Amino acid sequence: MKFGIIFLIFSSPLIWWNGCDCKCEPCLEKVVAVSKSLSLKQKFYNLLMSMEKGTYPPSWISKIDLSTYMDRTVVYYDGNLAEAIGQVTKRVPCILNGQRRYDIEKFYNFFGYRESGWNRQGSVAISTTTPMKLGEKDFVDVNIMGVVWPNFDVAEIAELEKLGSKTLQIDIIRETYRKIFSKIKIKYFSVSDIKVVIVGDSLDSGIKNVEKRLGIDVVAIINEVYQLRFANSLIYKIGETHIHGLVDAGSTAMDAIRDCREKQMLELCVFVIPTNPETLLGNGNEANNSVEGIIGRASAISVLGWAITNPSIRYVFVQPSITNIVEDID
Repeated sequence: MKFGIIFLIFSSPLIWWNGCDCKCEPCLEKVVAVSKSLSLKQKFYNLLMSMEKGTYPPSWISKIDLSTYMDRTVVYYDGNLAEAIGQVTKRVPCILNGQRRYDIEKFYNFFGYRESGWNRQGSVAISTTTPMKLGEKDFVDVNIMGVVWPNFDVAEIAELEKLGSKTLQIDIIRETYRKIFSKIKIKYFSVSDIKVVIVGDSLDSGIKNVEKRLGIDVVAIINEVYQLRFANSLIYKIGETHIHGLVDAGSTAMDAIRDCREKQMLELCVFVIPTNPETLLGNGNEANNSVEGIIGRASAISVLGWAITNPSIRYVFVQPSITNIVEDID
């Protein structure tokens, strides 16, 4: 019997134009129009020209044909479609430790914007199938789903504090995780008898900040929402996930990918990794030692998950409270 595994991992010519930094539709249309005038190779070259050395996506991306992968990228969103498109289109190359690791003006001259299209009201999940390099001339196709876990930084906690009511604060946190797990559940039910392995990057500092500042048990909320979405499922984990009752699978993300290939079930595995909502998937690649960077430096997620370099992305609406979905763009 076939089954799937979802891995949740908690890590050219110069074009000048008169762009702007607002998020309105006309500006987004201009950004898209500029991108359509260039080939993927030219856009990739422009991207590298604006990035800081050591943060580049792998160079082999420009040497292989990615056309068969383009329309396999799906963006799951739960809000406004225009905002979702903006989040996937207006992404910046790299932000690490709060520092923008790219030449902002060069990037603006190439692509027509300086800042990302993300707002704190919601985030998309980007699912793609990407070639991944495991060794010299050793490539495999891997399914990656990038989600945005709340990190509860100073700004997020400040917004929660403004609510005043602890009940409202808990409701907001619960809804945040409900939206994340609803997007993941779309993948969970896409294959019969699917199994889940969660490979986690610890979010201890943010969770502890909420507990200290607001007196809210975030781990309890995570588990409450998770059980509503995945009750009675046999779930595995690699690393810290804050989800109770999971079976320890050991290993690392890359080891898990190799193990799935050896068992001839890689095609049915989906690796869900934590991603930065403002940056290209991979966010710094070699300069980023989180799971996102490790996956990014070995794959093509940076260009497949960016609407500038991938005009064939499809968008799927996810209703957080139910399992039904509606495709808006095919």
